[in-house]
Amino acid sequence: MELFIPSQSDLRAYRSIMLQHGSGFDNDGYYVYNQDGEGFGQFFGSLLKNIVPLFSRGIKATYDIAKPHLQKAAREVVSNGSKRLLNKISGDIVNSIERPKKRRRRRI
Repeated sequence: MELFIPSQSDLRAYRSIMLQHGSGFDNDGYYVYNQDGEGFGQFFGSLLKNIVPLFSRGIKATYDIAKPHLQKAAREVVSNGSKRLLNKISGDIVNSIERPKKRRRRRI
């Protein structure tokens, strides 16, 4: 009986086909092509791990700086909007009151 010693490519194919987890593509063991190596994913992943905390701190600092200005602007928008709404409603009420029609004079 011979001893089977798999090559590196056989091991890679076995791992990519038989050791998959999840409920994805059902390939019945015929799909051998897979991606190996780290590629751009590791570079961008480590870059994002360093950038995300800085970005979140920047957003928090910007919010803390802009908070008083945003509150003031919100108050002004609400007050101006309520004034315009009251003027429009009061104008609609005044315009909706029926005025007595003038009698037409008959020309002879």
